Amino acid sequence: RYRRQQRNEDLYQRGIRAKNKEEDETTLLDPEIARQIQYNVAVFEFPFVYRLSLEFALFRTYAIPSISKLLQDTRQFELQSGKRYDDTDLLIGEMTQNPFESKRSIEAVQRINAIHNLYSKKISNDDMKYVLSVF
Repeated sequence: RYRRQQRNEDLYQRGIRAKNKEEDETTLLDPEIARQIQYNVAVFEFPFVYRLSLEFALFRTYAIPSISKLLQDTRQFELQSGKRYDDTDLLIGEMTQNPFESKRSIEAVQRINAIHNLYSKKISNDDMKYVLSVF
C-alpha cells in the first residue's frame, strides 16, 4: 500500500512538472496523470467507496425534476433501471480506466452520446452537463 501511495505522489509531481514546463506555474495537473491517480485510488485504495459514489451519483440524477420527468415519460426508470445502472457502470469505467485518447475510452464516449441522442430534443444541455459532472 505504501508503494502505491508513493507511486501516486510520484505521478502527481511528474504531472505538475510536465505541465509547468509548457505553461506558467499556476497550471493544473496534466489530465492523463490525474486520470491515472484517480484510477489507482478507485481500484486499489477505495473500491467500495468508489462503487458507492457511482451508485449515489446515478441516484442524484433522478432527483432533478426534468430528468425524472423524462425517465418517467419514457418509462426508462420503470423498465430499464438495472440496465441503466449496468450501462453507466461499464461506460464510466471505460472512460476512467483507460487513457483519454484510447480507442476504448473514445468508443465509450461515443456510445454515451449515441444513447442520449435518441432523446436529444428532450434532454437539455444543462441536464446533460449536470449528469456528467456528478460522475
